[in-house]
Amino acid sequence: MLSSLRVTLVTLAGVTLGGWASAQTAVPGTSAEPFIYPSKGQTAQQEQKDKNECYGWASQQTGFDPAQELEAQQAAAARARQQSQQAQQTAVQQIESTQGQGVGGAAVGAAGGAIFGAIAGNAGRGAAIGSAVGLLAGWHLRRAEEIAAANQQLQIQQQIAAQSAQQLAVSQQKLANYNLAFKTCMQGRGYTLN
Repeated sequence: MLSSLRVTLVTLAGVTLGGWASAQTAVPGTSAEPFIYPSKGQTAQQEQKDKNECYGWASQQTGFDPAQELEAQQAAAARARQQSQQAQQTAVQQIESTQGQGVGGAAVGAAGGAIFGAIAGNAGRGAAIGSAVGLLAGWHLRRAEEIAAANQQLQIQQQIAAQSAQQLAVSQQKLANYNLAFKTCMQGRGYTLN
């Protein structure tokens, strides 16, 4: 049961972070870069110079630097992975701390059952019934704690995913503004962009 819960937690972490990490690849420096055609016969050196100057101008106009944003998002992804791993370790530790509850419940139940059985005239039968009830109660308590730990892990994963999605949406809007400024600058210098 513990190993299947660990697999579930790892799967949840992988799906949540995997989805977020794949969304991160659509940020600056990837396929979002426009095609640039030197409409006025500019040389490759002039085009590079114009690109660099337009990069600076667009960053200044929008307050957004795609290279810095990519670094920030990579750092955020690393922090999210670390938070997820910590939450997963906490959940596993909580589950492992309940390992002996079924046996402990059986021992307490057997002792209580023996007392009631002795009063009723059959201590052995009372101990057996008490042991069974205690064992079931211990397992039930352990399972409830496992479920609570898994739910807590899921909530943490959902919070991390929601924060990441929000950050990504903000970054994508800033990137769109930056790309518009960059395109405007390059078109002003005689390039066609698509």
